[in-house]
Amino acid sequence: MTRVRGGDALPADHPRHAEWLRERAEFDARMDRVVFWSWGLRPAEPEPMTLLSHMFLHGGIIHLVGNMLFLLAIGFLVEGAIGSRLMLAAYLLGGVLAGAADLVVAGDRFIPGVGASGASAAMMGMYCVLFGRTRVQFFYFVWVYFNVTRAPAILLLPLWLGYELASWLWLGDESNINYAAHASGLVAGALMAAAIGRFRPSAINRAYVTEQRPEDAPEHQLAQADAHLRARDPERAQPLLEALVRDYPAQTQAEYARNLMRQIHGGVPPGA
Repeated sequence: MTRVRGGDALPADHPRHAEWLRERAEFDARMDRVVFWSWGLRPAEPEPMTLLSHMFLHGGIIHLVGNMLFLLAIGFLVEGAIGSRLMLAAYLLGGVLAGAADLVVAGDRFIPGVGASGASAAMMGMYCVLFGRTRVQFFYFVWVYFNVTRAPAILLLPLWLGYELASWLWLGDESNINYAAHASGLVAGALMAAAIGRFRPSAINRAYVTEQRPEDAPEHQLAQADAHLRARDPERAQPLLEALVRDYPAQTQAEYARNLMRQIHGGVPPGA
């Protein structure tokens, strides 16, 4: 392909050179009508739009379903933590950055790269940073046995990395999986989540990220704060009320907590 694109596959003094140029132009025109070729990411002939379009193409139904199931499992949790708009922006940017890494790692490849694996890997990176060691609910099955359990969210990372490593060792050079895009997407997602936590911490739904224990429920916190106030101990009630307002701003308990805080600072006896 390098020789064909360079024009020296057939010397200019060859008697069929002009015919070859015409046939090559016809061949290129036909290839441009192939969606996989035109909208996939070809590092040797990069087009800016293909950095985005390649993640919406897949090599087959198994490829598509696999990526979408992974996106459903991980992206659903990320979306719950940072919201739909921010999650969509991070998903698209993660796919673009994974494609950009592919341009660097495999700059001489003409075969188009397609698939949402890089973007989905970015969701995995965000998931690990957002949830970390928080215990979340997992569904699992072993042969015919299945159940639900809770475990640290970060547990998924070694499992995912182990699967990637096993695939690479098992398939080797015969694999058409773009491991570089997966790795770069993972790193990009982790960095994006860290940046959100650093510069826009309010965008993260902490109540969703943090495992809800019965003693942390807003009703229980409000009851505790009320008990402290009735015992004339506002110093112990204050942090509970502040946490309610911070973590559950839209709930009825938060409004009641605001009223109690006004009473504390205004010197009005609780319940008066």
